[in-house]
Amino acid sequence: MKRYVIIILLSLGYMYSYGQSESGCVGLDKKYGALLEKNRENATFLNNLLNEYSTTCVHSAVFQQAAVYLHAISPSYLSSIGCGEYYHKANRMSKSLDFYGKAISFADDNSKISDIYMRMAEIYFYNLKNFQQAREYAQKSLEIIANQAAPYFLLAELYANSNISNDDVTDAAKYWLAADMAENARTAEPTASNIERANALIAKYSCMFPTAEQIQNNRNMNENTAYRIGGWIGRNTICRQRKCM
Repeated sequence: MKRYVIIILLSLGYMYSYGQSESGCVGLDKKYGALLEKNRENATFLNNLLNEYSTTCVHSAVFQQAAVYLHAISPSYLSSIGCGEYYHKANRMSKSLDFYGKAISFADDNSKISDIYMRMAEIYFYNLKNFQQAREYAQKSLEIIANQAAPYFLLAELYANSNISNDDVTDAAKYWLAADMAENARTAEPTASNIERANALIAKYSCMFPTAEQIQNNRNMNENTAYRIGGWIGRNTICRQRKCM
């Protein structure tokens, strides 16, 4: 799926936004920017504006402001998405999540709903640092559309950044699960860019696995056997020794 075009590198994970070329969005801003205020109560104008921008330029301030105006007089899927982006930019995450929730009620196909769940997962992870909620929404996105890489990449980063134990060796087990998620991303949507990204993450996480000696000295770990990560994560993985390229 090609919804995720603008990529922001984040500790070898990627937080993505949704967009087309910057020049295309700038062109739309030039077309509509000067006309927006005089048409702030013109539902036809605002609908046409949002439909032309669609979700390809949701980062545009013109799109977001038009969405706020339209939502006040004629709420829709695009107005809800735009309001979600508007409040996200304003660092009002609760309001942003509320509008994304409204967008789901207007969404008319599964790809839109899956997309919204990923937006919500990103807010919970990157902005609110609520890993459990972030995982829940990433999984919701996958339940609707399984063959996409983005939720798995988010889960990989989420697990890699979790604190699961005060013991360094036990805590390093999280990288097994993070590598699993990167592998799932590579399998689910094997585009060239996803394969390259997944390979880089797997190499990174593999170099953070427990060493062979650490595994041998830990009575709860046996190489190449199942290992349960407890707590809120509650997932099974496979014990593997460190492998650095």
